[in-house]
Amino acid sequence: VELCGLALFTLKELANEYLEHQGMLQERGAISSDHLKDATHLAPKLVEYLNNPNINTITTEDLDNFVDKRLNMRMKNGELYSPRTVINEINFLSALFNYGIKKGHMIKNPTLDVKMPDYKAEVGICKPEDLETLLSHADHFMQCHIMFGAFGGLRSSEIMRMDWSDVRLDEGQFYIHGTKNSHAERWVQMTPPLMDFCK
Repeated sequence: VELCGLALFTLKELANEYLEHQGMLQERGAISSDHLKDATHLAPKLVEYLNNPNINTITTEDLDNFVDKRLNMRMKNGELYSPRTVINEINFLSALFNYGIKKGHMIKNPTLDVKMPDYKAEVGICKPEDLETLLSHADHFMQCHIMFGAFGGLRSSEIMRMDWSDVRLDEGQFYIHGTKNSHAERWVQMTPPLMDFCK
């Protein structure tokens, strides 16, 4: 009975509406251009992989089968897709479905009970040549993220709370806003590479 009251939305139609909404958020500065670029890249691929079904016919079983299928697919170089890639795809679908629920197009999010693949990233130390490669391939937003992480010692969550007004070049330091719970606000002295980058 609940389903009968909903419009018949395909996955492609929902994805297009979601991307339009994300574009508006990016224009307002609420999300980064990288976030929008990733969403724009991922949405049509997932629509194709899932054969563009009606969104209210997608079940957890369908998505479990999708996960198994993707984990056994090979990339152009012959290697299997990483579990991290598949987890990212399911997380994107979850965000898409949550948007659909919020807009009244769906009743429930079928990704919530999907059995996700086990994945632990290999931990290593980023060497200077690795940083150089990362910086040469990154846009300005990501370069700032890398520099404040590598040469400012900040966590991602701290970097995301920063604004250019928090940087004081004349004093060679920058300010970190605390969270409501941790009260971790502090002034941090800039290292020479970070100072040169900011200049």
